[in-house]
Amino acid sequence: MDTQLAFAFGILAMIAIIMIVVLVVGVVKVIKITKQIRSIEQELSNIHVELSNTRRDIYNEIADNCKELTRRADDAYTNARNICNGYTDARIDKLEQKLTETKKPILKD
Repeated sequence: MDTQLAFAFGILAMIAIIMIVVLVVGVVKVIKITKQIRSIEQELSNIHVELSNTRRDIYNEIADNCKELTRRADDAYTNARNICNGYTDARIDKLEQKLTETKKPILKD
């Protein structure tokens, strides 16, 4: 009976050791997976921040380009208006000069 009891305790001890080894291996794998998940979450957070910054930079660049185009259009309009006004003034001065040279009244009383 002693040998049977020793055999049973031996088997139970082996089963207990195997269960402890499996439990330790499982805990180690869970810890590794948890670290991987945290790492992936951190990478996703960094990517999200980087995308937000990139989007903000793009919107700022678009706004700056719009302001620059508006400024250029205003400058072009002002320049064209000044050229037209200068041309009109020159033509009026030339007409006035011709009228004063001939001294003919345009309107008769």
